[in-house]
Amino acid sequence: MLSAAHLVIEPTERLLRTLVPVQWGDPSTGTVHLLLAHPPVPGAGSTAVTEARMRGLAAALHLAAPSPDGRAASLHRRFLMHGTNAVLGLDGCAFDLSVPMSDEWTRAVHAGAHVVVAVGLDPLPRGMPRAAVSAYLESRWWTGRILTGATPR
Repeated sequence: MLSAAHLVIEPTERLLRTLVPVQWGDPSTGTVHLLLAHPPVPGAGSTAVTEARMRGLAAALHLAAPSPDGRAASLHRRFLMHGTNAVLGLDGCAFDLSVPMSDEWTRAVHAGAHVVVAVGLDPLPRGMPRAAVSAYLESRWWTGRILTGATPR
């Protein structure tokens, strides 16, 4: 794990291509979520570098640890939908991140849903069942291992 003075490195295009995106939400609540995590990486040294790049991704989106009242930092204008892709503008990077989303998620956003984007600093294997993703989120939410941002309500 990195020390309190966290190293931040700009995310690479390779990292962005390997992200594990997990989307969920109940459109009836008016909120949808997108979690971006990274798959497990081999080697102890690469784990620290991957975390630093994930912190760089979170910094490029201006994400922060959730506040005690559960509010997330503002995504401002860093989130938009282009067709069925969620496009995240990355400050300080030469590229943006485009994530294909489900039709239901896309419809909810176009209907005005509040969008919460989260970056997980710990690895998350691809194809994890919903219960495992929930456990991942619950165990990391208040420890600073999940950084979030949201569109205005």
